[in-house]
Amino acid sequence: MTSTNDPDHGYKWRRPSISTGIKWGFGALSLIVTISSAAPANADDVTVTLSEMDISVQPVGQPFSLTMSIQKDQNNNVTVDIPAITQTFASSHTSPSFDQSRNYFPALFSIPDFPIAHSTSSNEYPPLPANYPLGGYIDTVDNNIPVQFRPMGGLPIKFMVGSSVTPGLNYTGYIDNQGRLQFSAPDDFPVGVGTFATLPAHVTYQIGEVPDVIISNFQISLGFSDSFKYNVNDVADLAGGTPSYTFDYGDFNDITSGFYDGHFYTTWADNSAQLPGNSPDQPYKSYALAKYQVSNFGKTFKWERIVNLSRTPGGEDLSPQYTYAEGGVTVDPADENTVAVTYQQRKESRVGFVLSRSFDGGRTWTKKLLGLADPNNTNQPLDPNLPIGGTDEHSRFDRFGGLWITYNADAQAPGSPYTGILYLVYSADKGETFHLIETITPLVPSQVPANVRPFYHGIDYDFLATGPDATNLNYDTVWISTGDAFNTCAPNEYQQRAFGLRIKGLGVANIDLPSFKQYVVPGSNIGAWGSMDVDPNGTVYLSLQQGNVKGTYLELLQDNAHSWLNVLEHGLADDSFSNPRYFALSAFGDCSQFPPQPHNNYILPGSPEIAVDKSSQHPGRLYVLYNNRPNINSFATRPYLIWSDDKGVTWSNPFSVSDDPSQATKIHTNIAVDPTTGVVGVSWQDARGSADDTEVNEYGVFLDPRELH
Repeated sequence: MTSTNDPDHGYKWRRPSISTGIKWGFGALSLIVTISSAAPANADDVTVTLSEMDISVQPVGQPFSLTMSIQKDQNNNVTVDIPAITQTFASSHTSPSFDQSRNYFPALFSIPDFPIAHSTSSNEYPPLPANYPLGGYIDTVDNNIPVQFRPMGGLPIKFMVGSSVTPGLNYTGYIDNQGRLQFSAPDDFPVGVGTFATLPAHVTYQIGEVPDVIISNFQISLGFSDSFKYNVNDVADLAGGTPSYTFDYGDFNDITSGFYDGHFYTTWADNSAQLPGNSPDQPYKSYALAKYQVSNFGKTFKWERIVNLSRTPGGEDLSPQYTYAEGGVTVDPADENTVAVTYQQRKESRVGFVLSRSFDGGRTWTKKLLGLADPNNTNQPLDPNLPIGGTDEHSRFDRFGGLWITYNADAQAPGSPYTGILYLVYSADKGETFHLIETITPLVPSQVPANVRPFYHGIDYDFLATGPDATNLNYDTVWISTGDAFNTCAPNEYQQRAFGLRIKGLGVANIDLPSFKQYVVPGSNIGAWGSMDVDPNGTVYLSLQQGNVKGTYLELLQDNAHSWLNVLEHGLADDSFSNPRYFALSAFGDCSQFPPQPHNNYILPGSPEIAVDKSSQHPGRLYVLYNNRPNINSFATRPYLIWSDDKGVTWSNPFSVSDDPSQATKIHTNIAVDPTTGVVGVSWQDARGSADDTEVNEYGVFLDPRELH
């Protein structure tokens, strides 16, 4: 089987030589599949376990089996022969996960496979349409297709299989680079209740090559951090309400602009006793930063320092009884000794966030609280240029040395019943004083379709980028993306909006306010968790990952999450981003929880992060780092790297940047590219070495751009 990628519509799949079919229903029968190799005699027979999964993600039923043949020739051409299948399935209304007390289906309760210290809340979705077919899908949940037979691309091989009892009825099959074999009804609907009977299928594809890259991980943090062992009732929040430590490690750590001229900065939430300034058995997280000196294209690097930003003396004192998380680092390209870090002070009020600054390359730091309320009038900001707020902070320097920060307020927007106002502020003096540049408000009810209006709650999860202006490369631009979010399992989104603004120099007078432009991103009605960057020619990239109730229910229940790129090739000169250009299908659906962060299911182990090479190594190359796992029952997540040299039309084959052979979970993947050398720096939090997969250290790797071809 072959596939082509249309730049504005993603992959176009060609059918295999014999199409196959599927129809089935909704129990969750275990299906044992033996794959016997038709390769030379020295090939081994292997067994792969498939399970029928129902829409509430609980397998039930009796096992059945079939034998498939897989052959791979010396040119890495793979042939899969799947015989006819016949089985009868029952309705998934019989599933133990179907909540009979509710008037709609599915209930979708969060049922993690590990013990936690408190019960998790349910995640309610809109009712299924009245004509939505109950049923399920088949998945290799327990034992996937062996590595030697797996396709290498980020997107799966997709094929059709025909019904043996209903002429013209077809079903969809997938084989992905995790070795998952899945079957569903067309258009990602569940296979219906009743008889599942297929014709034989013959699927062919070619296995590509993985770049020959030397991977050598290194530990960054000084000791394990842990969220798992703390009970929510054991720790009081000074501000009242939900204890702040249950935020776990936050939703992200944005290091995209934290790598410059051989100096690599990364940040993370850390409550280990080994971090200077922390205390033993500390439940709340401090915010940590590490700096590395990198040379010889990443082959040589040296640890320089680790700083506890939230507890190190310098500037304003911060409460030790909040968790500090969800931030990022930016280096000033006009003065590389100037470094800024913004991060959230997690408390019930969500008012106020932290700006830490260094003017000597990270040796010393001062911190200040921004977005505070006036203590004499809590409805008014302490600084009129810094409105009240304190979540989802991102920061970037532009080429002229101006510092840009976006952050959210949980307040209700004027003229709208929804919350989540987004602010863009600017400083021309490295964070001493600020100016409010733009205020982005939630939609009003008339702008939200009636069928999802009860679930819309406002703006959530923004991102920030700076880079050249495509209309004049002597200027810069600043870009924001944000989601219009549902209240089901944050940050599920109704759509993604993007905003751009031209910058002509340092100072407010050089901000071209009339150039401000808004975009609604095509295909983003099923997307969330945006990441942005700008290439040397001013092309703007926005990546999104599917994770939304507006997508098909089956995809979410299969834990199938597409990831894609939207492109604005000429920056502010363009009136619309491109349609999605797909690059990966990951085994992550919506609202899953993982052992290192059992209380927090927002961002999963990590959404795709993008970074553009602005050096002379691969100028304009777009790198994407995303996480994946073998199947829906696995916590063995891995960060994968891919890249595109043609704006997302074609992609390299993904490879894991982790050298850990264990089944440990990796969360919060981050990426940055040095604009002077092209070295790729990656960091993440890693549970390797943890006996129960609950404690994490920060890990990293540097990749030589000369090997990435």
